[in-house]
Amino acid sequence: MTENKRSIFDPEKAEEMYRLKLQGEYFTKVTGLIEGLDPRGITDVVDLACGTGDWLINLMATYPHMRGVGVDISERMLSSCQAQSIDQPNIAFQKIDILKPLLEFDDNSFDLVNARLLLAVETMNGWPQLFREVYRILRPGGTFRLVESDVAGQSNSPALDQFHHLEQRLLFDKEKIPTPYTLGITPYFQPMLTEAGFHHIQHQSWLNDVSWSHKEGNKFASDIYIELSLRLRPLLTPTYIAPEAYDQLRKEMEHDLRHQFVSAAYIWGGISTKDE
Repeated sequence: MTENKRSIFDPEKAEEMYRLKLQGEYFTKVTGLIEGLDPRGITDVVDLACGTGDWLINLMATYPHMRGVGVDISERMLSSCQAQSIDQPNIAFQKIDILKPLLEFDDNSFDLVNARLLLAVETMNGWPQLFREVYRILRPGGTFRLVESDVAGQSNSPALDQFHHLEQRLLFDKEKIPTPYTLGITPYFQPMLTEAGFHHIQHQSWLNDVSWSHKEGNKFASDIYIELSLRLRPLLTPTYIAPEAYDQLRKEMEHDLRHQFVSAAYIWGGISTKDE
């Protein structure tokens, strides 16, 4: 089992690596690498909870003058990252639990700190401390890039809407979101970032269209929802829904995803700067 008791899933399992790889590759396509930032001012980069490492590996290949460090709690993930980047001397990977009170880096170590999709591992009460640590390890003038997705979007699938509501109840009970009806956590970040010391906080959003007519987005949705709903079954049944009802819900959701399905949610990004 993972050492991180706040995680919803065990990152040492192969199924979780598959889910994170699907998710990471798609989100990079949608949100890009470091759009809006000047790569010439970035030398040292750390990717927190890097997962399968795709974002960092792509960034280092695109900008070989940079040096990147990816950190994660999962030894399985880190082994995969190291194997993928064996020919890239400007990347290193380390086993670090980002949820410990102190990140294992010196003050003023990085020009860019990247954090994507940490909802599954962080709690509402944990974000302020993480933001303070990010501020500490950033160099003056450095940038914190933070990307999270809405928990639920809008769709024409009653089955998917019910699945999202079950997700929200689980996330609330796990202290990931402040209410069981919260659609996303990014609206709560602004005061936390300000309290941590950040200024010049900028926001950006990307429409995550996974409708049937949007082939790439729909393929991602079909793959990820089928995988996610399977992984969540032992966590949702029987506490939130009877096993038989959940299995029927999964069948209906899979059908809807592949037949005239319309759905969209938002991916939210923030760029925060440490004063020089």
